[in-house]
Amino acid sequence: VGKPSPQLAETLMKKWSLERSRTIMVGDRLDTDVAFANRAGIASALVLSGVSTLEQAEAAQNGANADMSPTYIVKTLLSLVSGNGDEMQK
Repeated sequence: VGKPSPQLAETLMKKWSLERSRTIMVGDRLDTDVAFANRAGIASALVLSGVSTLEQAEAAQNGANADMSPTYIVKTLLSLVSGNGDEMQK
């Protein structure tokens, strides 16, 4: 069992006593990381320093594939952890 299976999320949520409303999946792939978050009912942050592009993320957000639509899009992991709103978009 792996991403994007919601069964993996259930296992992790139970093991670490996580709350969906306080959990975010961070990754660089729409088809695995973001889809995993959406299927698990948790927020997602797509980091643009990897595989998926801004254009692909925007297309997903505009209805091309709702399963791969990220909650947030960030340029780098540093911009996510620093909370730099200038580098984040929803």
